[in-house]
Amino acid sequence: MPDASMLIKQIQKIVLNTYQALQPCDFLTGEVISTSPLKVQIEQKLELTEEFLTLPASLSDHVIEVSTLPEEDPPVKKEYKVYNGLKTGDIVILIRQSGGQQYLILDRMGGIA
Repeated sequence: MPDASMLIKQIQKIVLNTYQALQPCDFLTGEVISTSPLKVQIEQKLELTEEFLTLPASLSDHVIEVSTLPEEDPPVKKEYKVYNGLKTGDIVILIRQSGGQQYLILDRMGGIA
């Protein structure tokens, strides 16, 4: 019959292996090394390519529509292009999805003025 300390060590090992297998999400930073196609380098040598990255619209060039207040007669609507795409050399904040296969780019790092 195994003693209690051996049983506890086995349970701890099982719990640790299960936790490591889940790979809960992590916050990481990376550097944009290419924009077309998008590639981000993390952990010195690991390159993430587009199929592993999710990019929010706020970090891309996109068009927004702006209008004047509705009480103005008639309201004026204009479209503006926002140039906010990532650039080579940008440092980005990422979240790694549980399981480690997909990464969400949250934002770029800003400098302190």
